[in-house]
Amino acid sequence: FDRLPADDALAGRIGLAGDPPGTIGVITLGQSFEAKLGAITDPGLSALAETAAQVFADTGLKVVSELVDQEISAEGLSMGAPARLFSFGPVQEEEEQGGPAAQDPALAAECLARLSADKISVAMNGGVLTPKHTLLFSIPWLAPKKKKPAAGAAPRQK
Repeated sequence: FDRLPADDALAGRIGLAGDPPGTIGVITLGQSFEAKLGAITDPGLSALAETAAQVFADTGLKVVSELVDQEISAEGLSMGAPARLFSFGPVQEEEEQGGPAAQDPALAAECLARLSADKISVAMNGGVLTPKHTLLFSIPWLAPKKKKPAAGAAPRQK
């Protein structure tokens, strides 16, 4: 995963525009995991294995999110909800609503290039993310909310 500066053009196209910046990242279960799942011939076991793969990816996203949260909380920032930019498994609610980068292969390829995802053997091939069990995500950073004075509160008199 990596930080995208607020003024980065890619940040704006994936919904991380504005200040503070955000994080993009990729999680893959790898080609050996994919090969093991591909060797399963029983349809019931295959469906169970796909569910397990989704749980593994979700757990990985939670771990990365916690690391990001620890890093940015030292700067007085908080973390927004992670968004799936490109993933396997069930379509996420944001993607169903046409989120900023929902399942856009060209944008996913640009994110992967920025992350040097080829170092972990992740690539976009013909609009398909490989290995199959890979998740590309973004995490917005949120500035602290400014406290407003209570309505109707009079200034203290000495």
